Amino acid sequence: MKNYNDEYYFITFKESDQRPILGPDEDTDALRFETQDVTSGFRRPLFFINSAALVYEKAKFHHTPSDILFCGSDVIIESKIYEKLVETAIPNLILQPCVYVDEKEIWHENYWYMTFTEKFDCWDRAKSRYDPDPIELNGKNFYSITHYQLDEDFLQKIELKNRLLFRMDADLSGHIVVHKSIAPFFRTNNIKDAELVPIKDYGVNFFH
Repeated sequence: MKNYNDEYYFITFKESDQRPILGPDEDTDALRFETQDVTSGFRRPLFFINSAALVYEKAKFHHTPSDILFCGSDVIIESKIYEKLVETAIPNLILQPCVYVDEKEIWHENYWYMTFTEKFDCWDRAKSRYDPDPIELNGKNFYSITHYQLDEDFLQKIELKNRLLFRMDADLSGHIVVHKSIAPFFRTNNIKDAELVPIKDYGVNFFH
């Protein structure tokens, strides 16, 4: 049977004192942008600020933002990545326009927030390493996972085009997973705050 761990990466952040940590502004925070399309008929993009700047007042952040930014585990992408994803027509993915207002009040308007309308609970409970005591959020159990083994039976039933890019379900980290065939979309010349980690290496050669 195919080992799907060899085919997928997590899109995750790099640990760095210069990395901005994004958070929604007050108006955006009132919207359910994480799971719903709130911008197409709303006429207002989502707005994010550098929350880290509010905590670390003396920190020096990157002068030019990365092409991949993070709001928690949520991913915000620059326009050149957006254009490739639009051409690919990823199912269950809504790309919502957003503005990143940095700590110097400079607006960066060429970004898009990745909203997933469906998640895949596709990690194998028998082969992964995780804390067996879940945390319940909104009536659903989520687990702290230290090493992932993807569920082969689950994934082989789904056409590749429908699992090129998705969010992991029942996972406290909320990882976004990308197939190797489109992973190059996310490897631009300016991803200083992000990296693509092979799932097979997570918890083995890579730790967060």
